[in-house]
Amino acid sequence: MATPFHRCIGRRTGLQGQYLLAVWLATSAQAGFFDFIKTQVGYTDLVARYGASVPTGSGVRVWQTEAFESAGAYAPDPTSLTTWSVNNRDYGTVAAGTSAHAGIVGDFLFDGAAPGVTDAVFTSASDFVLTGALRNLQGTAPPSFNANGLYTGSVPRVMNASWIGPTIVTPPANDERVLRRTDGLVVSQGITMVVGVNNGSATPFAQAQLGQAYNVITVGRSDGQHANGLSNVDGSGRVVMDIVAPWNATSFATAIVTSAATILVDKAVNTTGFLNAADPQVVRSLLMTGAEKLPLWTHSTTQPTDLVQGAGELRINNSYDLLLAGEVAPGISSGFAGWDLGSIQAGGQSRYTFFHGGGRFSATLTWNRTIQSYNADNSVTPDPLNNLDLELSTSDSVGSAGALVDSSASTLDNVEHIYQSMLPAGWYTLAAKGLAQSTYALSFQGVPEIRFPLVAGLVFLGWVGRRSRSVGT
Repeated sequence: MATPFHRCIGRRTGLQGQYLLAVWLATSAQAGFFDFIKTQVGYTDLVARYGASVPTGSGVRVWQTEAFESAGAYAPDPTSLTTWSVNNRDYGTVAAGTSAHAGIVGDFLFDGAAPGVTDAVFTSASDFVLTGALRNLQGTAPPSFNANGLYTGSVPRVMNASWIGPTIVTPPANDERVLRRTDGLVVSQGITMVVGVNNGSATPFAQAQLGQAYNVITVGRSDGQHANGLSNVDGSGRVVMDIVAPWNATSFATAIVTSAATILVDKAVNTTGFLNAADPQVVRSLLMTGAEKLPLWTHSTTQPTDLVQGAGELRINNSYDLLLAGEVAPGISSGFAGWDLGSIQAGGQSRYTFFHGGGRFSATLTWNRTIQSYNADNSVTPDPLNNLDLELSTSDSVGSAGALVDSSASTLDNVEHIYQSMLPAGWYTLAAKGLAQSTYALSFQGVPEIRFPLVAGLVFLGWVGRRSRSVGT
């Protein structure tokens, strides 16, 4: 079956403009794309404070999936991969031709926040959806990663999907199957999937594949010029956007977030006591809690994050600090930040008490949708989505809750998010609540003051945006 997947970049003229910019960057003191925004997303501050201890992604296998740029063209140029030291490569069932779009995405993935990645898998979008991973339309469950002999080596822990599949072309029932299989693969294989949406803010909602899956991290642009709003496939009314990053096409904003997720996972799998932080639920929570709110950000008790920004703009330094705060069990916490991969019993709650020194505060609760069965008629039956809530209350030092300060209680989403721009100093209790037994990830953080100006990054974004319009995106 021919499935019309598209790169998250606009018309071909826009791709040509991005390719020319890539050539210019490559000849200008060997600068990479990430160099232009590494201060804005917190990477410069991260390296300044942690130095050589900042992970590079060397312990993580990364999966890059790409729509065909032309027949068979879906992978970065092998010469570029060698330059980036990605020497251990695996490909899907289709011979890999070179794609300029995949090369620019690869520049962010392998020469961005995670320049130490040496092991990667490359798969076309159609191969990913069909034989190579999801096995849509084949009446079978997605396989364990290496069980079908298509790939060798370890399971990739992070995947980038800078492509979209439009509902207007494929039947909605097909989109539903793909989304459910995607959610199932995240749970069964423990892969953090970072996906983009279509460009253009006039679009009221994202095209279904893969941005409307429940268990992925959905990425938009810091300038807001991307599809936004609420889901309309496989459950209507959910907030689609999770986080944004500063570039002028969602393809590359997505890769920036994937690169950040890779160093979090690298630190988690190589640090004693941190392995639970490699779980996709925790990675998603860490990135969303650490995000910086941009102007006009808003949410409500029943709408956990902003329709355009999600939790805000990527701040890898905040998320990394939060990871290092360590896993905390329910009870009294010794710090003002932490994360937990926990479990709520039916009708119960998990309570975390901590002292906040005053100022901004952010917390994110995430949990996965699970799959009950893959059926012979190609349909996929999900388990009922657990409905969890997150509440912030005043407290005392022994965890006795007082007045409710804030809550996030969506009945549709599998994310709850609390943000306070000026929370007074004092003791507080966060409570994760649920009617049914559920595994979850929770992270919370007293958000540091902004350590760097936003002006330079926004000026560059505006310049690229003007240039892009001149070439037709």
